[in-house]
Amino acid sequence: MASNPFFTNGAVSERRYFVGRGEELRAIFARAFGDAPQSVNLTGEARSGKSSLLRHVQQTYEDVAPDAKAVVAVYVEFGRVNADSEASFYGAIAEALLAEIPRKRGLLQYFQRGELEAVLKMEPFERAEFDKAMRAWKKAGILPMLCLDRFEYLLDKPEVFPDGFYEVLRALADDGVVMLAIASRKTVAEYGKTTPQYTSGFFNLFHTLRVGELAESAAWDLVRLPVGAPALSVTSQALARKWGGCDAFRLQAAGWCLFEMERDGLSEAVARKNFEERTKRRPKGVRDWKNWFFVAWSALRGTGRSAQATGKNIKPISEALMGAIVIALVLSIGLGWLGVGKFPKVFEDFLKLFRSESVPEQQQKRDHQR
Repeated sequence: MASNPFFTNGAVSERRYFVGRGEELRAIFARAFGDAPQSVNLTGEARSGKSSLLRHVQQTYEDVAPDAKAVVAVYVEFGRVNADSEASFYGAIAEALLAEIPRKRGLLQYFQRGELEAVLKMEPFERAEFDKAMRAWKKAGILPMLCLDRFEYLLDKPEVFPDGFYEVLRALADDGVVMLAIASRKTVAEYGKTTPQYTSGFFNLFHTLRVGELAESAAWDLVRLPVGAPALSVTSQALARKWGGCDAFRLQAAGWCLFEMERDGLSEAVARKNFEERTKRRPKGVRDWKNWFFVAWSALRGTGRSAQATGKNIKPISEALMGAIVIALVLSIGLGWLGVGKFPKVFEDFLKLFRSESVPEQQQKRDHQR
């Protein structure tokens, strides 16, 4: 019997098992191969298909590029190991590009290969060296198309990847030296808005593409894999569509479990139970309570800062508490729990509790009065 063509752990790595996303692919390639390359940010919840799409971009770019010699696309997935320092980031990019040079040997002159390899092997290989290397590739008439997956591993570490790091990437993208195709759960712009350390224009650089559900036709194509010789019976194909709808992850999980059912002679009830267990393992992403807590905390602190615009020494907890009070008051008025006439007095009372003076300043005033 054929091997199981469905994937529930990680991206679809084999090109023949990738289906759909035609609109997204056209949008990415149109921006990559235009007169001025434009960077793209793929977003969507966990297991929505971002990684598979980004891998497929790297696997197929030569088929659609006007001049295959003028582009080199690489795919890098970030995680705990290669996202712990700037040096590890630059090293991962260099390693991926070096691996592509032999494959494109027939398209590059010998002297070009040596030059392009040399700039990627400089020691140390840090910001300045990375910038110099990418510009050397541009000078050779080659556009590095950097497909960077799980970019949130970098964005979540402003202390490791500071604003200057992103300024280098922004300058390279602005100058048409590289094209960035980045996958992240939240948009890059959202990180820029919610992280005070980030002020670079990098965070407003991207065209955002939301990776959502598959089109109806693509959903059917998925459950009929592999092309020309479906692994599932017609009955199981219909069942997979019923269980999975148009959600890529749920369709893959349904296909996987129904394939095992047919292969091992299991009952439909067992297959359904296995399907439910597999789909429970889906990372919650933005629905995770820790992420919601972070969003709420940021909102409360932001509201507190607005109410205390003149305060210089306010602490994070005070900011959050002030934000909670402001939000509660607004909601109370909106819902009719608190009369508008009472609002100024209440607002005045809590402002007295959280005025902009720091605790040491208050103590100094009391001592002076004594």
